[in-house]
Amino acid sequence: MNSLNHDNFNRNRRLNDFGIKEPLSITTIEKLNKRCINMEQQTNKPVQTFESGLIKVSVWENKNTSKDGKDYSSFSVTVQRGYKDKEDNWKNTQSLNNADIPKAVLVLNKAFEYINTKKE
Repeated sequence: MNSLNHDNFNRNRRLNDFGIKEPLSITTIEKLNKRCINMEQQTNKPVQTFESGLIKVSVWENKNTSKDGKDYSSFSVTVQRGYKDKEDNWKNTQSLNNADIPKAVLVLNKAFEYINTKKE
């Protein structure tokens, strides 16, 4: 395989990994560029966190573009419980004990209220 064919093969393979089929229209390229810009503007920090004891819920905002080109945000949450390991270092887990559930419900409700106020 010569260099040019090899480069095209690798490019097409990378595009196929993302579900993109050839040929790409100008509109498709513009949409992909807009998504890339949105991804670059996003930070890896939650927009809000809520805590109760060792339970922490983080709210993440994901900026997206719809098929018709409109920008919108969707939200997701993560739940973590802090604990100390054998060496006395703080770690996080997604596993909750029975006693953690009421605290998780409390902070999940706060996250739910926060997300609903952001959508309005």
